[in-house]
Amino acid sequence: MYAPTLSGLAERSHLQLDDIGLNTHVQDVASLLHYDDLREVILVGHSYGDMVITGSAD
Repeated sequence: MYAPTLSGLAERSHLQLDDIGLNTHVQDVASLLHYDDLREVILVGHSYGDMVITGSAD
């Protein structure tokens, strides 16, 4: 199971930049899927995470 932390939050708060937003968070999840070669995954999110998951699934 993977539970990625998005840029600018929690242990990645040091990555807080002025331009962090939805596109950055979508790229965080998409990069995790790509570089860890994850396939046939189930993406789960709620609230704001729903938008991140929807963008990453594309």
